[in-house]
Amino acid sequence: MNRISQILNIKHPIVQAPMSWLTDAHLVASVADAGGLGFLAPHAGQTTNPSSNQEVLERMRNEIRKVKALTDKPFGVPFMLSYDLSLIPLMVDLLIDESVPVVLDNGWLDPAIYAKLKTADIKIICRLPNPNLTDALKAQKLGADILVLTGFDEGGTLPMKEVGGP
Repeated sequence: MNRISQILNIKHPIVQAPMSWLTDAHLVASVADAGGLGFLAPHAGQTTNPSSNQEVLERMRNEIRKVKALTDKPFGVPFMLSYDLSLIPLMVDLLIDESVPVVLDNGWLDPAIYAKLKTADIKIICRLPNPNLTDALKAQKLGADILVLTGFDEGGTLPMKEVGGP
């Protein structure tokens, strides 16, 4: 077992990307049951746009509960679900309330949010949108468990590196 698997409490160091609209509870639970880490995505399991921020949160809560009904394995959810950044604190509270084991930060790097998540014993994967040493060190200092570093335009590959690792 490698460090990524140990940190995330999974069998294989495979993380399924949170692809908006495509990753629903069934896919996430299937990946989790196969030993990887499945990630719900914005609009997970939906076929229509939400009419309000409240609906965004309710839909995500329902999808999280579906995952939990399908598997007892770890899974993850990003805390940034839309361009409306006012949803972030509400989403963080939802993730804590629902005891989601892993969250994805797309480079928000907010100390208060990291503190809340760490207090709730939630693992944080930080994927910096523009990887650089300053932000990587900040993510490490805030308590990110895993840091995702990608090159320009990614090309579909997301190399993962344990924060503070070799």
